[in-house]
Amino acid sequence: MSRENIAQEAIRESRVIRVKKGSTLVKIYRVKNRGNIIFMLTWFVAGKRHRRNFADEQEARREAALTAAKLSIGEAQVLTLTSSDRASYLEAARLLAPLKVPLHDAIRDYVAARNQLKDEALLPAVRFYLNHAHRKLPQKPVAEVVMEFLKNREADGASKRYLQDIRSRLGRFAKAFVMDIASVETVAIDEWLRSLKVSGRSRKNFRILLVALFNFAKNCGFLPRESITAADTLPIPKVDEGEVEIFTVEEMARLLDNADEFTCPILCFGAFAGLRTAEIQRLNWECVRWDQNFIEIRAKASKTGQRRLVPILPPLRSFLGPVEDRSGPVVLNIKSHARLHALAIQSKVKWKHNALRHSFASYRLAAIKNVAQLALEMGNSPTIIFRHYRELTTPKEARRWWNLRKQICKPAGD
Repeated sequence: MSRENIAQEAIRESRVIRVKKGSTLVKIYRVKNRGNIIFMLTWFVAGKRHRRNFADEQEARREAALTAAKLSIGEAQVLTLTSSDRASYLEAARLLAPLKVPLHDAIRDYVAARNQLKDEALLPAVRFYLNHAHRKLPQKPVAEVVMEFLKNREADGASKRYLQDIRSRLGRFAKAFVMDIASVETVAIDEWLRSLKVSGRSRKNFRILLVALFNFAKNCGFLPRESITAADTLPIPKVDEGEVEIFTVEEMARLLDNADEFTCPILCFGAFAGLRTAEIQRLNWECVRWDQNFIEIRAKASKTGQRRLVPILPPLRSFLGPVEDRSGPVVLNIKSHARLHALAIQSKVKWKHNALRHSFASYRLAAIKNVAQLALEMGNSPTIIFRHYRELTTPKEARRWWNLRKQICKPAGD
């Protein structure tokens, strides 16, 4: 006789104990099994019978009452758990009881945390957070951080134009955010920037300064050192760079013919050395090594923060020439932007955005055909050089450009 048939035969000979909860009925059968008395608990879920055996009648009755109660409130699936599963559930419920947190809430939060942490352990991450994110930070208003940032950059020898940019852009930011810097949120900054109704390029410049400001605050201990700042997560505005424009040889010749002692160096260091406008403004004559035939762009004057050496090419030497008594800044305290535009009008040349540096790159690449070398000279990546300056001019025009010559520029006007 099979085991199932033996059980069926035993049930038929047993005394039935009925435990009822509402309309739910659970039966306990007192049966003999191999000479021993056992108590068989049975119930039905979705037409399928389930069974559990107990050696003690009182234990069977308690379990029957619990089973009937669960069935009556629709928790039938719990009753199908294995003994180890049930033990795990009961232990989890016991551990959570002091917190008064439902088990499913605890599991949901745990799974979310594990998904964020990937392979990192949860408990060390919590300890790290408690040790750092909850560290008491000093209250520091935005305006005070901006002033300290400005003083720091002045002490580091930042250019006057950069310092003015800090005063202008970050000054507006400080007036708009009268609060502690730790309370500033990304969403609020983004909404404020969009409300300014400025170009994408201007918003991008704002963002660059804000990232620098918040990193400064983090280094000073005004923000958690290990956290991402509100400025870091600001969306980067799309900037339409437009078509890269260069000056023709004839246009450059007319500009140089009309340039004075103030504008001539700006033209030459941009068009014949490829220096950025900000690099020219930070350049001192002492960095122009005529005897060694290179211009030293120091790290603090470079946009990338890296020192580089730029060769002195024949047109630059011809127009500026080694003058021993030249010292101090190449660009004096003048409105160079306005002077260059006035020069363009006088020379009947359309002024083009960043065209001095673009011209250097285009004519230099056409002449040497070496992207890597040009990237080093300009402090750019080879990818940018190849993308923007390839085939903008011809080798023939490049030879004309690099043959431009003039000994001196005319004296400055009033």
